[in-house]
Amino acid sequence: MFRHETVESLHSSQLDKAYAAFMAAMTGTDLDPKFARLHKCLAQRDAQGIQNAMFGLSPIHNGWKTVPDEVIERLLTMLADEKMYESPFAGHILNYFEFESCRFSARQKSMCLNFLKIHGDQFDHVHSRQVVAELRHDTYLK
Repeated sequence: MFRHETVESLHSSQLDKAYAAFMAAMTGTDLDPKFARLHKCLAQRDAQGIQNAMFGLSPIHNGWKTVPDEVIERLLTMLADEKMYESPFAGHILNYFEFESCRFSARQKSMCLNFLKIHGDQFDHVHSRQVVAELRHDTYLK
């Protein structure tokens, strides 16, 4: 049974954390499980799993009107890992920036372009290099 004293006895930071967890669950913005899945698939070198994990980050599947900043930041951080430069799977992650760019803010597009300016030439796999070229020269991030 829920008692009023229970809420009053909780520290306000506990309430804030509980409310944030509740809102994340209700809005589908708890990204940790989604990124854990992506990391697991990368470690297993599971191309289909990686693609499915990337689709799981789509605004359409999550009910988001725009891509959350945290998604962009976490993907760019993953791509900046030197192991990703030669990975055949980096292109799958880079494709996300093409597919979902219409739901990016101007700031997010700028972050992606800056990332490509600094790191884009480091990618070795042909698929990744092709996607980098498309992102740099097409209108996805403009």
